[in-house]
Formats: sequence, C-alpha cells, structure tokens
Amino acid sequence: MSAMWQRFTERARRVIFYAQEEAGRLGENYVSTEHLLLGLVREPDSVAARILERMGVSLSRVRSEIERQVSRGEGRLGQETQLTPRAKRVIDLAYDEARQLNNNYIGTDWTGTVDLGNTDDGVDVDSGATNNQLLDNLISGNNSDGIDLGGRTAPNIETNELNMPHITEWHEFQVDSGGAGKFRGGLGVRYSIRFYDEAPFLAVFGDGVENPPFGLYGGHPGTCNRLLVNEGTPTEEVLPAKGMRQLKKGDTYTVYSSGGGGWGDPRERDRAAVLDDVRNGYVSREAAEKVYGVVIRDT
Repeated sequence: MSAMWQRFTERARRVIFYAQEEAGRLGENYVSTEHLLLGLVREPDSVAARILERMGVSLSRVRSEIERQVSRGEGRLGQETQLTPRAKRVIDLAYDEARQLNNNYIGTDWTGTVDLGNTDDGVDVDSGATNNQLLDNLISGNNSDGIDLGGRTAPNIETNELNMPHITEWHEFQVDSGGAGKFRGGLGVRYSIRFYDEAPFLAVFGDGVENPPFGLYGGHPGTCNRLLVNEGTPTEEVLPAKGMRQLKKGDTYTVYSSGGGGWGDPRERDRAAVLDDVRNGYVSREAAEKVYGVVIRDT
C-alpha cells in the first residue's frame, strides 16, 4: 500500500489515522470497514461527510449505529494495527473509482463513497443513501449543481428493478399532457410496473387527481394525475390520491402524472414549435389542428 499511500490526500490520510485510533478504542488490532467509517465521520469537512449531511444522514447517528452493531475486542496496546481484507478492498475500490474520473489522488470523497455505497462489505447503517445518490451529490459538488447523473428524483429503471420486486412495462412522455399555450406546459409522464412479489403492498400519498395545474393568460390547464391498478382489465381500479392497497403477484400499477399549465394563447405559438412538438410526440396532430390551428399534412 506504500505506493498508493502517496496518492492519498492529507485529509484521507487523517481518516486512516482516525480509523486506527477508533479500532484501538474498540479494542481491536485490525482496521476494518466500520473503523474507516468511524474515521470518516470524525472528519466533518470531508466531501463524503458533507454529502451525507445534505442527504439528511446525521454523522452522530452513523457513529452511534456503528458502535451499536460492532463488538469490542481484546486487543493489546502496542500491537501493530493491520487492515482487514475488506478494508483493503475498500481502498482498492476507491482508487478504481478515482481513476474512472481521471483523478490521480484518493480523497475522502472516494473512500466515503465506496465505504458507504458498498454496504455488503461492511456495516450497513441503514442511512437510506445509495451509491447512485452518493455519486450524484459527489459529482455535483458541495452546495452546488453539476453533472446530472439522473436517477435521483426519477430513479433509473434498471436500478429500481434490481432493488424492488417489479418489472417496468413502459415509461414515457404522455402526449397532449402539457397545457396548450403560446408557451406549452411541460409534459407529464406515464409509466406502468408489474409486481412479481407474492404479496406487494401499495401506499399512495399524492395529490392533483381532481384539480389540474392551471394555465395563465389564455393558456390551457395541464392534465390531472391518474393512478390505476390493473388498467385495461376487468379488475381495473382507479385509485384516490392517498390510500393503501394490498395487491397480488402479477398486478400492475399505472401512473399518469400531471402536465404543466400553458401560458398565453395557443394560437400564438410559433408554428415551427408546434411542428416540432408533433414530430417529437409531445402534441398529437389532432391537438395541433384543433387547439393550435396548425394543420400538418404528409408530404
């Protein structure tokens, strides 16, 4: 590790030293992933610690939860403290993560991301943070915006399917959902998922199923939210905005999210913009002609 040690930032080196101290305090002659995490939360100005706080994860809770889960050893003072294979793997993975973004150093951002994001290799403090969330915050930076990884406010389908017992059947923009106007409202989306768990339980806590987003200055309202179980089948059920349902294996849950309200008279919308909307599948030909007054013919 001596060559890799040269690539550690000063703050990352302090975290390693803190981890050794934490291991000794807990009576251990080795440093494992839980000790690395304890060392990390002792460095409150580190990128990883700030990310956790931004995500609502208390550093004091991380510490207390780790100490609750780990047992105290009977290590002897003066013995050399070694890294466990898991702790070594965390550092190796941190180095790999840094190289993927062309960084030639290892800081508390990468050690913290790997240590927290790969809970199978250490203590799971049930912080609610996933590796995608950590990376999203990490790349965006502290208290700022940056590269958008996607998958936070609308988690990517593959990650969701890995974490939850369902299959996404479709997920797409909803045609004609944005309120018509000189400036069209943003589109809603529609998606449907099928559960393969034996006894899925659905809890819905939303709004907007009765009153759509309104338009302004002649703009039309957007569409309302709509929630359904087993759409298009004899057992179809339209759900209220709030409630709970016990479902069965194979049931589907379908959501039509509301579109934004339009601004201004739709007849004043640029004709080229209407044409682009139709080509992109945002507005139907029927709506283009009836609402926007733009007739589109095949050529």
